[in-house]
Amino acid sequence: MPHPDLAHLYLGAKLPHEVLDQLSEVHSPFRCKIDDGLAPVEKFRFYILLNNIFRVYENAYYQYTQGTVDSGVWAGIFGNMNVTKATSGYRAFWRERRMIFGEKFQDFYDTEVIGSADTLSAFKE
Repeated sequence: MPHPDLAHLYLGAKLPHEVLDQLSEVHSPFRCKIDDGLAPVEKFRFYILLNNIFRVYENAYYQYTQGTVDSGVWAGIFGNMNVTKATSGYRAFWRERRMIFGEKFQDFYDTEVIGSADTLSAFKE
């Protein structure tokens, strides 16, 4: 039994299934169609999250072009961009908000991450 002063920390801790439920709620926008599956407040929260993720991507891209990001680290970030680009949530965000990012990053993301004409057309739907 934990120390009585710390008991409230243990008793108040979330069970693993509760944590998983919360993670599922956070990640559901990645899987659903933004306009069909999210309430306006959920879309707002999701776009704030994606804005932060894309800012990390943009900053990492800039640092990589300046030679200050290790190529192994960059490979992981680039791989993450390639995996997540296929989700409907990312596609919707990029279509609606790409203009808030720098032109060089927009060009990079459109050509190097999205890449092929087929993939690019899915982003413009």
